[in-house]
Amino acid sequence: SDQSTASQENAAAKNDKTLENLIKQDRNIVWYQFMKNDFLTNNHEIAEYLMSLTGTIIYPKADGDNMQPDRRAPLITDINSSGFNELLFGSDSATKVKIYKCDTYDKEGCKNPSDQTLNIPKSDALVPKVQKILEAIGQKFIDDQVLSKEELDVINAVDFPVATMIQTEIRAGFAVQYSAYADIISRIVLASYVNQLINQAQLSISRNKSATTDKDYQWILANLKSAKTLIVSQYQNRVSGAD
Repeated sequence: SDQSTASQENAAAKNDKTLENLIKQDRNIVWYQFMKNDFLTNNHEIAEYLMSLTGTIIYPKADGDNMQPDRRAPLITDINSSGFNELLFGSDSATKVKIYKCDTYDKEGCKNPSDQTLNIPKSDALVPKVQKILEAIGQKFIDDQVLSKEELDVINAVDFPVATMIQTEIRAGFAVQYSAYADIISRIVLASYVNQLINQAQLSISRNKSATTDKDYQWILANLKSAKTLIVSQYQNRVSGAD
């Protein structure tokens, strides 16, 4: 049976670190992947929003071959009501976007998320957070200090040399346009994280022959691709509107 096969694959995965992402036991698989990223680990509101875009599968604790997964479908599927601006700049009383709210936040947590209205204080929104990180990066260049893992995560999430741009402006004595960089980088960062999840899911599937026909992984992969399309649409709309 599928459940028996899942139990056998779990046993194999626990003995092979390269297969750990395939463990289907006592885990929210999307949250587990998110918590490998330092930026998302430190920004749970953003991780919850992303999980509401992608959906997830939550596997129960081992109970013989009885391991029925709990599929949580994406809550955000429409570009016109995605709450994207709220995530970027903070929500207000008019916000009606529904998201998954975690019960616990550790790497193996969020096994019983609830549906709640998106509520991101402006201080916790993505653009202000990214702006603070960029400003810290600029100050570290001035002070000749090493960048943190979180700062490197943000820099590496975009495909243009933002660190070099900041350095160049500082050396030239110009005022660095942190707010403008933060706006566009925030949108790219979202797309980047969803892309990373797609790549991780594809890698997991490629490492396990039976996973190519695994309905759970195919379901998650389809949701990840849909989330990517939604995020890219938001990014393209922003770029088009800026022209």
